Amino acid sequence: MIPDSTRNRLVTRVCIIIVAGVSPVSVAITLYTLLFHQSILNNWRDPRFILFGWCLAETIFWVWSVVKYKFRAPVFDRVIPSFEERQKLKADCAWIIDSSPGGVIEFLEGWFMTNKQKARIEDLQQGNIKDW
Repeated sequence: MIPDSTRNRLVTRVCIIIVAGVSPVSVAITLYTLLFHQSILNNWRDPRFILFGWCLAETIFWVWSVVKYKFRAPVFDRVIPSFEERQKLKADCAWIIDSSPGGVIEFLEGWFMTNKQKARIEDLQQGNIKDW
């Protein structure tokens, strides 16, 4: 994992901006070439023709991805555990609570972390447990 530092965040952000800018720049180059420099399209040995081809491929892929993914909401299957699985989970939780001397307090403290330590029961608020 990449260490968290200002330099690494800056490098990551710059890379994200560059990658996000590839499609708009490709669309701009494609449109500019089609509107103002159509003579490039007649000479396939011109390096600008290769750039145009790459930008055209990027543009087509970008349009395809926008149509496919942006205008159609993804449908996710709802995963609901079976009744038997929920009963087993409930029984396992009850066994963990009953088998430890601290009981419920130790169980709840184990679920919540403050920094890298277990949270103390005094640190937990009603909202934490309600959200959990």
